[in-house]
Order: sequence, then C-alpha cells, then structure tokens
Amino acid sequence: ELVSQNFYMVFRAKKQILDVTNVTISDFNFQVSDYFLNGFNFNTNSFDVSSNNDTPFYDIQNCIDFVKKIVNVDEIPVTINLSNETYEIKMADNLPYAIDKGANKISIIGAGSNLTKIRKYCTATNQGKIIDAGGDCVLKGFTIEYKKDPSYNNENDYGSNPYCVHLDKSPRNDNKEYTTKVEDVVAINEVNAPIGSGLRHNQKLVYKDVTLVNKTPNGKNGALYVHAPNEA
Repeated sequence: ELVSQNFYMVFRAKKQILDVTNVTISDFNFQVSDYFLNGFNFNTNSFDVSSNNDTPFYDIQNCIDFVKKIVNVDEIPVTINLSNETYEIKMADNLPYAIDKGANKISIIGAGSNLTKIRKYCTATNQGKIIDAGGDCVLKGFTIEYKKDPSYNNENDYGSNPYCVHLDKSPRNDNKEYTTKVEDVVAINEVNAPIGSGLRHNQKLVYKDVTLVNKTPNGKNGALYVHAPNEA
C-alpha cells in the first residue's frame, strides 16, 4: 500500500479502479514521479489503456482523468495508447461527452484503424458525443463507431448532436499556432455526422487518411459537419 500527500493513486483490483485523493500522513511526502505502483511506471508521459492486466487502466476516461491530475497537459505532451481490442464506451445519461479529453496536449493513439475500435450506443436517454478533443494533439489509429440503439429515434433526440468526434474547444494557451490532427481514423455514425468541428483561434486542423461514414437514412449533417466555434 502506498500513501502520499495530495497524490492521486490508482490501482487495478479485480478490474476495478480505486482512487485515493488528498491523503495526508505525517512524516510522509511522496512524489508521484518516484513511484512504480505494482510494477506500473507513472513517471512517464505515455500511458496504456487495455483490458489486459499489464496496465492499471482499462477505461479511457479514467486514464485521462488521472493524467490531468499529475501532468500539466496544457504544456506537456502526453500519449494515451490504446491496444488491439474493442472499447465499449459507457457514460451516464445526459452527459455531453463520453470521453472528455478537452483542448490540451493529450493525444490518443490506437494500434491502427483496422485493429483498435471504440464503440458506443446512442439511446433514448444517452446521446452524448463520444470524444471531445482539441488543442495541440493527435487522434490516430482507431475506428470509432456510434451505433443506433433500438430505443433511439428522431422524436426522442434531444439535440446533443451525437458525433463520434467533436473538435470545438480552445486550449488555455492559444496565443500561438497549434495543430489538431486526426490521422488513420475511421468514423462511422448511425445517428449523426461522424465528426463535428469548429475552427478555433490559431488552430490548424489536419485530417489525414480519414474515412467518414454517415449511416443515417438521410445523411444527417453530412460526413464532416463544420460549424462556427461555440465558446463553452
């Protein structure tokens, strides 16, 4: 067992993540950079997310939340690596995003669009976008699919625009040019446009080897829905 002052601790136990925050014990002042927890190195800017037991993270959002607590992701690049598997994404009803990466220097890199899959179902009560991203980062090497649950229809659509990927946030430091890149990504959506984006101040958006598939009956919002930036 490890304890620390103002330290966010995560470990895997029977595929559950336990978070311990703001734990203070006298005469102890551990630094996160000093620790290898159960063989997992947190003194790194590269983190793996996998269902295998060789990583403490099996949930993408949980890993992002952890990284944001220990790294200044507005200034320091961090890579989250996804493995050769399918990630079934769950989220609470009425939340805007399932994977809230935000506008920062966190990149999400899969094993390849033919190997890594991210999948979520759009239901009558759960219509949040899958990934919200922006900032100086790369989204690369995965297929992301928004499936239509039988409970979802046009009548109960509550206007959240459930994209696979949403690129519409400004980083804290946007006083110089930065690039948001989407590469080797296949985005398939059965309920809306695969990608929605609004170009931000000093932002350069790059799409390379990207396949977009809109499976809605009427091609709702097209393949790439580009809109004016919405300040949140």
